[in-house]
Amino acid sequence: MNLISLRSIGSAATLCACLAQPALAHDIASAPKPGVPLPFDIVATTVTVKDGKALFRIAVSGVAGEAKPEATGKFPGAGVHAYVWPTSLNSADVGFDKDQGIVAGA
Repeated sequence: MNLISLRSIGSAATLCACLAQPALAHDIASAPKPGVPLPFDIVATTVTVKDGKALFRIAVSGVAGEAKPEATGKFPGAGVHAYVWPTSLNSADVGFDKDQGIVAGA
């Protein structure tokens, strides 16, 4: 099994564990922040549950995906832009040792 397959399995396991938790999230909003690139200036987030699936939404001041890292033509060392959703889940909630850090979706 290669590294990408292991990461995919880990991501799927994390998502399943998160969906098993009760949805107690609240909408969060903030004013635009001067100096933050518009595609990364998060101004609102919501989490809703529909048909047993958690839907994560992020609104930014600009256009999501508009900023792209410079192409290198190769995978090693290539830049990545991502939105990360930190949670309050303990690492043990998704199958890792207890208190090893936070769980986040990206």
